[in-house]
Amino acid sequence: MLVILDESLATELEQGAGSADAVLSALGICAQAAIEGAHILFADRAVYKRLRVFHSQLGRRTAAVLLRAEDRLPQLGQMRSFVQRALRVAVVPPPGLPHKIQCDKRAELVLPAGLIDQHSSLLAVPALIVENLNDGRCFIKIAESVVASGFFPDLSWLQVVPIRSKIEPGGGNTLGNLFAYVKAGGDRIGLAIADSDIRYPGGSFGDTATALTKEVNTFPISPLLEHHILGVRTIENCIPRAAIRSIAADLDPVQLCRFDRQVNDFAATPFWNLLPIKSGVKCFEVDRTNAESKFWTELLGGRQCHRSNI
Repeated sequence: MLVILDESLATELEQGAGSADAVLSALGICAQAAIEGAHILFADRAVYKRLRVFHSQLGRRTAAVLLRAEDRLPQLGQMRSFVQRALRVAVVPPPGLPHKIQCDKRAELVLPAGLIDQHSSLLAVPALIVENLNDGRCFIKIAESVVASGFFPDLSWLQVVPIRSKIEPGGGNTLGNLFAYVKAGGDRIGLAIADSDIRYPGGSFGDTATALTKEVNTFPISPLLEHHILGVRTIENCIPRAAIRSIAADLDPVQLCRFDRQVNDFAATPFWNLLPIKSGVKCFEVDRTNAESKFWTELLGGRQCHRSNI
């Protein structure tokens, strides 16, 4: 993420106030996070200039990182204008708690320098809280593919900025419990993502999304963590159809045939996002009285089940 160094850090050092040592420590932690590639440092040029006076107290490596970040300001201008989420390291009055602010179109999570001094893990690689490892890898791959496609020119700068995260698998219905555990620790930032598991238009979230939403809204609400429920049934509905077809062709001709049937039946409808891509709509699931069955029956027509090798 983009880590913005607030002007209050320089002010605290200039005044020699009680939090000056914590500010020096926090700047060192920020520099280490930049070295490890976990985050990208940014500050106004005036702030960098004020911090130069204290480079001797920061140590050679931290000072070198700050100078390098200052040199990169022209390249980072586009990134600052585009990002909608950022971290801001600042001196925060007591009780010195993390909180969110809105800066134009950008939401910023303000991290107190004193808290970073106590919990350097706040600037570790963000946690990506997902149902399983494959889901986490898939989200990252989709994001990288969208950037590489050039379809969104405003994202072109991401081609030279690696997406960094630590995948934390929750194991399906335990995702909510994992979110609660990370929230209780209070020393990490992160994002939790869950399938909606919505099975038909107007349907409700599945158990995993419901449990995650409950934990998100359980007091105390943490500003360190965000969550997102996919607007599709499962992560497979986010993958381009051409990519799925290519994978199916490599795996098994039977799987390819099944997928092609799904495409023929549903690609022209507005309901691809609800299709159970892994299992398809089975014959016995239509011509029933529940809302899900009525929805699929209307799309597919009456049931005509027969045995088939595929």
